[in-house]
Amino acid sequence: MITEEKAKAFAAEWINAWNSHSIENILEHYENDVEFYSPLIPLLKFNDEGVIKNKIDLKNYFEIGLNTYRFEFSISSLFCGHQFCCHLLHFCKRKIICRSF
Repeated sequence: MITEEKAKAFAAEWINAWNSHSIENILEHYENDVEFYSPLIPLLKFNDEGVIKNKIDLKNYFEIGLNTYRFEFSISSLFCGHQFCCHLLHFCKRKIICRSF
């Protein structure tokens, strides 16, 4: 079970990594066999499927995003269940997104 304390710490680390714009810090939060889904994947013309299934492609995709947008995240809310957590984030001060882990 993920405790709320661990979830808050992980969310803070994740947000700090993204706000630092350091690709290495960002990638520390993802496994090599990642399955990453995002509606931005086809929008940024990375692939048409909207999913990335390895860390090398994820790095390339994130680099495109970091060079395209000025990312800035802040946490809005955090919700924890039995085996996962979800946090709502303010993205670039205007859009709210949901991320689960």
